Amino acid sequence: MKITNGPFPSILLAAFLLAPLISGYAPLLHDGEGREHRSTTGGPVSFTICDWRWNRTGAVSLTFDDGLSSHVKLAAPILTARGLPGTFFVTIGNVGIPYGGNWSDWQNISDRGHEIGCHTITHPDLTTCSPSKLFDEVVLSKRIIEENITDMRCESFNYPMGRYNSTVLDLVSRTYIAARGDDHNITSPPAPNPKTPENRYSVIPVNFGGSETAEEMSDLLNDTLDTGGWLVEMIHAVEGGGWDSVPLSEFRPHMDRISSMKDELWVDTFANISKYIRERDGARLTCDTFEDHIDNISLDSGLDPEIYDVPLTLDVRVPPDWVDVDVVVDDHRVTISPPINGSERHIFMEMPIGSGAAVYKNVSFPSLVPRDQGDVFSPGNGNSSTMFHFEIVFGSGRGRNVSHGPDLFLDLNGDGDADDVFRGMTEGPHRMERVNLTGGTGNGSLFGVDLSFPPGCRDIGFFIEARDTENLPARYPAEGFMRGPEVNDPPGAPSGLSVMFAHSRHPRISWDPPDDPDGDDVSVLFRLGSADDGLLLVNRSLVNETSLELSISDEGEGLEPGLWFNRNLSLELRFMDSKGAFSSVSELRFHPVNGAPSPVSGMFVIGRDTSGPILHFNPSSDPEGDEIIYHITLLEGAGDSFTPLPGFPAAVSDTFFLLPGVLMDNRTYRVEIVSEDEYHALSGVSSFDFLVDLPPFPVRNISVTGEGDALVEWEYDELFARNISGFELLVFDGDPAVSGVDPVMRMMYGVDSRNASVPGLEHGRPYWFSVVPYDFSGNRGEPAAFVRFTPRDVVPPGRVTNLTAEIEGNPPVCRLRWEMEFTGDLQGFMIFRMENGTLADVSGIEPLHVINEGNNSPRKWLDEGISNDTVFNYAVVPFDGNGNRITTELQWVRVNVTSKKPVELPDEGPGGGSNFTISDEDEGGIPGHLILLVVLIAVLLSLAAVFVLERRGSSGSFEE
Repeated sequence: MKITNGPFPSILLAAFLLAPLISGYAPLLHDGEGREHRSTTGGPVSFTICDWRWNRTGAVSLTFDDGLSSHVKLAAPILTARGLPGTFFVTIGNVGIPYGGNWSDWQNISDRGHEIGCHTITHPDLTTCSPSKLFDEVVLSKRIIEENITDMRCESFNYPMGRYNSTVLDLVSRTYIAARGDDHNITSPPAPNPKTPENRYSVIPVNFGGSETAEEMSDLLNDTLDTGGWLVEMIHAVEGGGWDSVPLSEFRPHMDRISSMKDELWVDTFANISKYIRERDGARLTCDTFEDHIDNISLDSGLDPEIYDVPLTLDVRVPPDWVDVDVVVDDHRVTISPPINGSERHIFMEMPIGSGAAVYKNVSFPSLVPRDQGDVFSPGNGNSSTMFHFEIVFGSGRGRNVSHGPDLFLDLNGDGDADDVFRGMTEGPHRMERVNLTGGTGNGSLFGVDLSFPPGCRDIGFFIEARDTENLPARYPAEGFMRGPEVNDPPGAPSGLSVMFAHSRHPRISWDPPDDPDGDDVSVLFRLGSADDGLLLVNRSLVNETSLELSISDEGEGLEPGLWFNRNLSLELRFMDSKGAFSSVSELRFHPVNGAPSPVSGMFVIGRDTSGPILHFNPSSDPEGDEIIYHITLLEGAGDSFTPLPGFPAAVSDTFFLLPGVLMDNRTYRVEIVSEDEYHALSGVSSFDFLVDLPPFPVRNISVTGEGDALVEWEYDELFARNISGFELLVFDGDPAVSGVDPVMRMMYGVDSRNASVPGLEHGRPYWFSVVPYDFSGNRGEPAAFVRFTPRDVVPPGRVTNLTAEIEGNPPVCRLRWEMEFTGDLQGFMIFRMENGTLADVSGIEPLHVINEGNNSPRKWLDEGISNDTVFNYAVVPFDGNGNRITTELQWVRVNVTSKKPVELPDEGPGGGSNFTISDEDEGGIPGHLILLVVLIAVLLSLAAVFVLERRGSSGSFEE
C-alpha cells in the first residue's frame, strides 16, 4: 500500500504516537502494593498473616452519616454497651443545631473508642465546587474536627451523596487513609466487599435503612462469613428524625446479632480495618529459624508506623514438641491465644508494623505440691484414727490443662511397693478428685481423697503420680515412699458453747477449754454457716483460745456481710490435737438481727415535659449507719388503680434517678421507694404521684403529590390526637439536612387536618416538606421524616406568532416560518396540516410532524408532501417537557397550490391565515436537465484532481 505526504500520513502518525497515552490513562487509584501476604520460613516453622485480626473469618464496619442527634442519644450508647466500635461521619455544619450533636458529644463518643470521620462542612456536591471551596470541604474540615476533638486523628472521609470525580478523588487520597463511597441496596450487589476492596478511596457500603430489616441484614452477616470479606454498613438516622431512618425495633436486634458473632467477625472502625488491609497486603516477613527458637522476626510494609498502627495477627506453626511457647515483641512478652493442637501446633500473636519479635520453645513440666507445704495427708473426720485425708495441689505446665486427678499409691505392709492387697484394701492406684472448696477447674487445682485403713496400719507409706494433657509426668515424693504418722487418740468434744451480743454486728462465741487424753496441744476448728440454706460463712482454726468475736461488717468473715442478719446461723466447733486427731462436733444455733432504715421523704419529679424526667428524693437514715440502696418501682395510673411497669424495681444508690423514656402524655404515674441497708433490712414504702406533660408524637406517613400545587397528606395516631391542638406544615426550598436552611413557608392547621394544599411553588424546583404536631401546652413534637417533591409545570410554554408559508419549486414544497412568544420551558413544536376547513382548534388531531429538540428547536420546516391543485391549512403548536400545550384559538395559514394562474382566496380563521398559490408558469424553478449537467461536470473535475495527485505524490511516499 502507498501512502503520500498529504494529510493522511500526518493523521496516522498522530494516532500512532497518542495510542500509548490513551491506552495508559487510568482514572482510578491503586495501592501499588502486592497482595501476597503469606511468608514461610521453611522447615518446621512457618508464618501466615491472617486475613483479619485474631484470625476472624470476616470483618464488619458500622458507619453513620451526617452526625445526627440520634447517633449521640441512641446509636453510640447502644454500640458502646455491646463493645462494638463505630465510625461516625460528621457534617460540621450540623454540629450545635437541634438535630446534630455538640463537640462535647463527639469528644465523649471518641473517648469511648469510636471513630469520628469527616463528611465535609456543608454537605455539597463536591464535583461542582470551585478549587478553594473543594479545599475547605475536604482538607479544612479535617483540621476543624481535629482541633475540636483531642487525642484523635481524623483519618476517614465520606463523599456527600457519593459524588466525586478524579479531582475530588485525588485531593481525598492525599488527605485521608481511606474513603467510603455511596450506598447500594441489599440485592445490588448482594455480597460484601472482598478481602481487599477494588479502590480504598471508594469503598462500597450496604445501606441499612428504608425498607431493610434486621433479618435481611443478618443474611449479609452470613454472606460475610461465607466470603471472608468486609461488610461496611451505612446508617443514617435511628428511630426517626432523618433520612432513611432505622427503627430501634430493627436496630437493636441487628446490633445484638453482630455482638453475638464477635468470635467469628472482626468488628472495628472504618479506619482501623482499612489500615489492616493495607498493612496486610503490603507486609513482608523475614526471620531466622533455629532448633529451639525463631529470632529476628521482622514485619515491614514500607508504611509509616505512626499512622498505620493496627497490629497484624500472625498464625505461627511450630513443631508438635513445642509444648509451651514464649513470644516477645520489641523486648516485651505478649499475650498469645491458646494453641491449636493436632499434627501441627498453631499459635496466634499480634505484631505491629516495623517491630521485631522472637518465639522461644519453653517446655515446663507439671508439678505436685503439698497444700501449705505441710504433710500431704492428715487424719480424717470423726473419732476414728484409721480415716485419713490425702490432699495435694496439681499444676500442669504453662499453656496446658490437667488431664484428670492424680493417682495415689500406698504401701500398707512395709514391703516397699504398691502392688499388694493388704487386709482387703488395694494399695493402688486410688484416683484423687478435685476438692470442691477451691472452686478451681484448671491449673493449680486442689485434689484429695479420703481413705479408711484396716486395723493394724501403723506406718503408712505412699507416693502420688499425675500426667497433664501433653502426657508429661509429675511425682510426689520424687523418690521412694513418704511415711505417715502413728495412731493417736482424739481430744474430747467441745462443751459450754454460748453467744453474747455486745452489738448486733459483733456477736461473741465462747466455749470451755479443751482437753486431750494424750496431753497434746489442742487447736480449735471453727465453722459458721447458714442453717437455712447450708451456705458456709466462716471456716478458720484457733490455737489456745476459748472465745471468738465476729465482726459482721468485715467482708473477710464471710461471703457477704448481709447474710449474717435475719437468718438462722449454725456454729460447728471441734478440737484437733497436735498429731491431727479430731474430736466430735458440737453445734450452736443463733439468729442475729439488724435495724431497718427510715423511709425516704421529699420526693418530686423534675422535667415532666420530657420523656425521661428525673426523680429526686431525700435520703434515708439507718440506725447502725449502714450504706443504703433504694429500690424504685414505677407504676402507671388508670383510674384509682396503678399497674407496675416492666423493668422495675430498679436498685440505685443515688437520690437522683432518671425515669425511663416510656412515659405517656397526660398520664398519672406513681413512684414507690423502699430503702434497704447493706444487711438487707427494709424500710416502709414511700410513694409520690405526678402527671406527665410530653411533647406530641411525630406525624407518620407524610406524602406529597400533585403537579402545579402540592397536596400534602399525613397520618396521626387517633389515640394521641386528643392531646394536640394542631399541626404546622414546613416547606423548605433546600435540603434540611444541610445547616442554615430555613423554611420558606409555615402554615398552621387544626387538629382534624390530615392534608393541605400548597400553592405558588416553582415548577421543576425541588422542595422538602415536613409536618410538626403541637399540643395545648405549646409543646412541639419532632418533625416528620422530610419528603422531597418537585412540582410539574401545567402552564403551556406560549403561542406561535407571525406564521408564514412560501411555495417553492415544481413539484411544489411549502416552507413554513414562525416566531414564538416564549413564556416557559420549550421542548419542541407540533406541525398540523389539513385540506380545506380551519385549524383554529387541533384538539384530537394527530400532528403531521413533531420537532423535539428542546429550547434549540428550529422555527422553520419544509413540507415536501404537497401536490398541485390542493388547498392546505397549517398550524404550529409549541409544547413543553411535561406535554403542556395550547390547542385552541391558534394562528393558522391557508395555502392554495395550483398549476394554473394564481387566484387570490379570502382570509379566513382567527389567526388571519394568509393565502399563497403556485402554477406551472411560475419562475424560480431550475430545469432538471441543467441539474444533471452540473453533476456530470463535477464528477469529471474530481477524476482529474485524483490523477494529478497520484503523479505528484511519488516523491513523498513510502511503501508498506
